[in-house]
Amino acid sequence: STLRVSSLRVLYGHRVSITGRVTTDRAGQQVGILAQPYGRSSMALAATVTTRDGGYWSYRPRPSIQTVYQAQIGSKRSRAVTVGVQPTVTVHESGNGELAVHVQGGRSFTGRMVELQRLVSASAWTTVIAERLASRSAAVFAPSLPSATIRIAVSVNQVGAGYLGTVSHALRYHAYALSLVPSGYKIRFGNRVKLSGRLSNAAAGRTIKIYQQQFKRSSPRAERGC
Repeated sequence: STLRVSSLRVLYGHRVSITGRVTTDRAGQQVGILAQPYGRSSMALAATVTTRDGGYWSYRPRPSIQTVYQAQIGSKRSRAVTVGVQPTVTVHESGNGELAVHVQGGRSFTGRMVELQRLVSASAWTTVIAERLASRSAAVFAPSLPSATIRIAVSVNQVGAGYLGTVSHALRYHAYALSLVPSGYKIRFGNRVKLSGRLSNAAAGRTIKIYQQQFKRSSPRAERGC
């Protein structure tokens, strides 16, 4: 029996298509699919499939870690094929400009480092900042950078044995910025000045605190009523 895979790498939680053909070309033959996940000492039967017309068969597993596959009919086996697994990375930009990151695989990645990368040319990425994954393999980035195309990357050294390095989808980061503009820079004593501004790329309802620092004061303090 022959054996082919649709891809030699797959994202965690996704399926890979394994197909093959028994050279006798007969339908109705039983083919055993053997699998050896990383860390296991030997192959084990994962499934049994039946050939179609022409001797063709197919199987769609969802490996949770690097896995070696073989097809067996009687005492004969196909060549072994290894499918690597990349952890999935999800990224969400919240209303305060922070990026919530979650890395998912067949085990916890707590303590591993993840990198926030920025696109600097057509295909070149540079690392802006790195954070360590906390409990539940999650991290929060509070980047200080202008709007840019970004992604989250995890190196093969950080994901550990049995997994491939991985990156999230690229997304457009919208910088979180706060502006303040006075109605004038000179006023008469006793008159009011109007302060206005905009919180860019944020949801409505956010609380804004106004600080003032009077002449000869060493530090700013919050305005009353804000």
